[in-house]
Amino acid sequence: MFRCRGRLFRRSKFGVFITLLVTFVFVSMLLDWSCWKDRVRLVVEDATGEVNVAKMLWEESRNQTDQSNESRETPIDGPKSMTKMANVSDDVIGSWTSSQPRPMTTVEPAGDESELLSCKDIDEISIIKPLGRGYTKVVELGSYRGVEVAVKRVKSFVKDVTACKARIEWKRHHECYLFANYKIMKEILLQNQLQHPNIIKLLGYCIRSENIAENMSEHGVVAVTELGRKFDTNVARKMAWKQRLEIAIDMADLLDYLDHSPLGSLIFPDFTANQFVWVGDKVKLQDMDDVSSVELACAVDSDCSIGHIRNLTPCVGGVCRGLNAKHNMNGAFRHVFQHILMHDGGEISSLREGMRTLSLSAANLHSRLKKLLQQEIQGTTN
Repeated sequence: MFRCRGRLFRRSKFGVFITLLVTFVFVSMLLDWSCWKDRVRLVVEDATGEVNVAKMLWEESRNQTDQSNESRETPIDGPKSMTKMANVSDDVIGSWTSSQPRPMTTVEPAGDESELLSCKDIDEISIIKPLGRGYTKVVELGSYRGVEVAVKRVKSFVKDVTACKARIEWKRHHECYLFANYKIMKEILLQNQLQHPNIIKLLGYCIRSENIAENMSEHGVVAVTELGRKFDTNVARKMAWKQRLEIAIDMADLLDYLDHSPLGSLIFPDFTANQFVWVGDKVKLQDMDDVSSVELACAVDSDCSIGHIRNLTPCVGGVCRGLNAKHNMNGAFRHVFQHILMHDGGEISSLREGMRTLSLSAANLHSRLKKLLQQEIQGTTN
């Protein structure tokens, strides 16, 4: 009896063990299958390189708008046509948007969005001649219904693309256009959100695909802005003192805006005169694809330096708070202010020294320059 019961008892324990083992194997197989599917998906994406930049723009714009809408706490009605609002081709969005139950909202531009040129409008632009090229894009002179505009797009011969093609095999050359197209889209988003009279005006944009084509109706990413003429400090320094003061006042106001923008304190890494153009009687910032809101990381205050000037700002929470504004002032003084603020007088000397040592804020500079302009106007009228 005892051995029989013992055998029965051991068989019962063995059965429970087998049940647990089978359950564990089954669950493990399910988890492995889920991970395997994700790995296959990532491998396929990496092999094809098909990253849809239009979806990146659509998603980033929607996320930024959602944050803005929450802060305002006001209801926004969904647009009737997402393609019209986002200037993104229906073919690019395709079935991807059908899986998104939320209606799209967009970041408010520096004007009425309905006034922006759509993809269909941009198809009508005739390219007249190239105006210049940078590392990631070219700027071309275009004509839209008799009005001259600036057209920005990626071409195969820009430096970033050619350098990328030299590094990877030819089967992956299409990937080299992704980063360049992303930078144009970043510039589009920034121009939509930053509203200042000394920032070039965005007239329209179109996001179709990642394709590069000569024909405007087939090119993937295109931005259209107002047209300007080259800003040359050698020409500006020969202008009347009143005109030079007005340029400096506008530039100081732009610096203050970049420091207190809706996106935070922005840094303009390549602050040179080449990044500005004349539009009418205004000097405007035309190239914004390298603008960033990231402040320099630090461990101690001495890390917050520019050139030989150390301890410019405090290191707070591992970040040099306020260094972006100092960097912009440094670039503006070296490339613009010191060339146009050439005038006898104690106040100008004081301002130049304050900018050179980076001890002067943009707001203070703007205020003092306006007083000088008022004095110049009063002296002229008297």
